[in-house]
Amino acid sequence: MTGIVLMVIITMVMSYIFFQNTALEENFWNYFVATGPIIIISFILLVLMILWYIDTNFVHPINMLTNVTRDFAYDTNDKRKENEERIFHLQYHKRNDELGKLYSAIAMTTRESTEFADDIMKQAETITNMQNGLLMVIAEMVESRDKGTGSYIKKTKAYVEIIIREMKKRGIYQDMITEKFAYNTINGAPLHDVGKIHIPDKILLGTSKLSDEEYEIMKTHTTYGAKIIQYAIDKIGGEEVGYLQEAKNVAEFHHEKWNGQGYPTGLKGEEIPLSARIMAVADVFDAIVSRRSYKEPVPFDEAISIMRGYSGTYFDPLILEAFLGAEEEVKKVADEFEENGV
Repeated sequence: MTGIVLMVIITMVMSYIFFQNTALEENFWNYFVATGPIIIISFILLVLMILWYIDTNFVHPINMLTNVTRDFAYDTNDKRKENEERIFHLQYHKRNDELGKLYSAIAMTTRESTEFADDIMKQAETITNMQNGLLMVIAEMVESRDKGTGSYIKKTKAYVEIIIREMKKRGIYQDMITEKFAYNTINGAPLHDVGKIHIPDKILLGTSKLSDEEYEIMKTHTTYGAKIIQYAIDKIGGEEVGYLQEAKNVAEFHHEKWNGQGYPTGLKGEEIPLSARIMAVADVFDAIVSRRSYKEPVPFDEAISIMRGYSGTYFDPLILEAFLGAEEEVKKVADEFEENGV
């Protein structure tokens, strides 16, 4: 504003000097004509000074505030901290005008929003951990009924994670293997046999080969598992059931076969949900290499050979390719649990 006042004073002084030097004080019209260019130039400069002042002190700061707040993101801790840094970097709080007050209000709101978002994210993480913990408890309760399976759910979950990681590396089903899918499938995998809670001990804990009738009852663990998880989905509702949806797919369809000769519904090929096709590989491999009450474990190399023979019949060939491609990691997991006696 000081610059605008200064321009007015300069204009008046220049006009007065010109008036004195031209000796045209008795002829106003001649005076106006003579001083017109100076007045016009001074007026233009005055307008430019006003526009510059408005742009510098109002338009530009408001645009900066708009651009900074428009790009705010709250989905990660780093982005929330970046929001604060960007808004406080403007340093408009030193102004004593209305814009300074607006900036201070936005800065304070940003800080409070960041703190609130942090609290929400921590609460959501806590709830997620509780949910996953409860899932593991349920899965381990089911597993504890079958003393012959050892740390079965931990091993199969590790195999599923290895397969998904190798599939991503090789670009297999790359449009489907998203971070969300991987998370949901890996965390849903421990529930694949939850339906066995409905299977009588006589059948589940038997040491001899199942009769045809007993085998048909055993097969129902897939549909019972799907019903149990669907019940949980209905109770939770909302968008936070992604992992449960994949858990349901895994529980219901992990005994389906690529050639359509599996159960419970005889799906074939890509009709079988991707998560269930991945689980099938992990499940069968662990069954082969693990000790059961009715059989001894098969050596690792022989088990790999058996798995390779199931390509295109039991298993999706591409998923089996990823599994075999990560053979060293698979062996490391198998050996680790064998050393621990599980």
